[in-house]
Amino acid sequence: MKRVGDEANVAQPAKRAWGNKSEVIAANDRPSLNALMSMYVRDKCATDAPNATGMWSRWKKSCVAGSKVANAIGLNKFPGGDPLSLWNQICGHEEAAPMEEDQQKRVAFGIENEARARELYGRLMGPNTTLLGTHDRTISVFYPWIDYGCDGHAQGYTNPFMRAGAQRMYMLEIKCPTGKPYESVPIGYMVQIQTGMAVHGMPWCDFVMYTRRAPSGDATEVEHLKVWRVHFSPDCWARILGSLLYFVDCLETDVPPEPEFLLREATDKQYFEAPFISMSVILDQDVRPEPAPAVSTAAPQ
Repeated sequence: MKRVGDEANVAQPAKRAWGNKSEVIAANDRPSLNALMSMYVRDKCATDAPNATGMWSRWKKSCVAGSKVANAIGLNKFPGGDPLSLWNQICGHEEAAPMEEDQQKRVAFGIENEARARELYGRLMGPNTTLLGTHDRTISVFYPWIDYGCDGHAQGYTNPFMRAGAQRMYMLEIKCPTGKPYESVPIGYMVQIQTGMAVHGMPWCDFVMYTRRAPSGDATEVEHLKVWRVHFSPDCWARILGSLLYFVDCLETDVPPEPEFLLREATDKQYFEAPFISMSVILDQDVRPEPAPAVSTAAPQ
């Protein structure tokens, strides 16, 4: 596909079907995301509800995934994570590059160990915390152009180890890095979880890092869990939202985003870490495998 960036992309009329009716629209004349959501709800409530499935897929392809918000606003430093590349992919001007083998292994490790990390989190946090299960997708009436699914909800106290005040529901975000463990919450993930808290309406998020390592001279791997409790920051979200609204407007108008209207890590990183954001480490613990029960070798009487 032709990548859009410096030159204009001339549109040709194309026939597309939306719900129960067909319309002739320009190839880059995209319906607004709010309109897509309205069409999804309309079809979902109609007697021919199966049409909603296609509309749901269309909506998902047209919005910004929670994990890609940092890309959209200019705060992802990795190759291919720039706003223009994401804009080209969502608008259909280019396809996402296939993942390299190392990246596939990292993703597979995260998928394989997410449930284990959640299990350890529930066990180590103790009786003051109740896991409420995983959570798939949330559609916010305020931000219908964000597709966000968190790694779980839980219920507990602001101080997780003290029964003070009322319990509140909050969200979990689980990461399983295979390289160097995080020293703090990376800026891209901070953008992700602040977005998630805004969409889910949560007061805080426990950012869970699960790693495995084999100590020198020991063939047995040791699991490690570290948890940062990150509180929602209205000021941080306002910074994210300002650039994100601009990016979404670029999607709807099919105009490439300009860097000067987005954020920059060099100047804006400070606003995504302490003291601008309230967060603290509430858990940092090794989990060693339990020894196998002793087997008696005595002869039966």
